[in-house]
Amino acid sequence: MFFDLAKNPHAQFIPHISVWNEYKREWLVAEDRLFSLDVLPEEVLSDVQRRTQPKFNRMNKRWDVVKKQRVKEWNENDTW
Repeated sequence: MFFDLAKNPHAQFIPHISVWNEYKREWLVAEDRLFSLDVLPEEVLSDVQRRTQPKFNRMNKRWDVVKKQRVKEWNENDTW
């Protein structure tokens, strides 16, 4: 059953990125703020992006430094 679900073209997964937990926490805070009805959705979304975008940018810069070597290693090692 789980294999069939995973093969579905609409199946999604949690991205394997280093900032995922921080991003998830920001969304939980945003949900709390929205459910309290004291802020507009646009403001909450803006806050989430403002707080997470620098972290995402930093992660991408780190990846740019090691990308070439990692891809080479992954291509050479077919047991991953």
